[in-house]
Amino acid sequence: VSTKPQAKEIVKQAAIDAGMPYLVDRWIGGFLTNFSELKKLIQKYLSLKEQMESGELERYTKKEQLEMSRQLEKMEKSLGGLTTLTSMPDAIFVPAMQKEKTAVTEANRTNVPVIGVCDTNANPDKAALVIPANDDAVKSITMIVGLVAAAAKEGREAFAKKQQAAPKVEKKDKKEEAPAA
Repeated sequence: VSTKPQAKEIVKQAAIDAGMPYLVDRWIGGFLTNFSELKKLIQKYLSLKEQMESGELERYTKKEQLEMSRQLEKMEKSLGGLTTLTSMPDAIFVPAMQKEKTAVTEANRTNVPVIGVCDTNANPDKAALVIPANDDAVKSITMIVGLVAAAAKEGREAFAKKQQAAPKVEKKDKKEEAPAA
């Protein structure tokens, strides 16, 4: 999550490379506290995008098509990076704690851990994991975001390997588990 102008593209590219959802435009109020509604909004966006690509919107008038395309552009800007988000996030990474106060407040309210870069002007008490660093310098942001993205990618790959290696356990009948009398 980053709406800071110098961090937007860096966060977006790192999230895409790591295969993680991202938000770089504007924090959507109720993103975490009202997640069920956000899920519906994402589904509406995906449905509208699919209709646009398949040509189903051609049955509407030009004015309606224009309104829908404008709505799609607006949704793309705010929801484009969240399409892979199917459930409440396990944690959020914030490269600028001071700038993203609303995101941090919502995450704390919903018990979603915050991993945040804290400059000297930010309150580190609101983050579960604090990275003390300069949150204004582009090189600092690039380095930290790159490391977090690499860690997320590595964790995702390790999880996938663990899932493949784990033998599937079949459930036994309750009759077999009961001791003989």
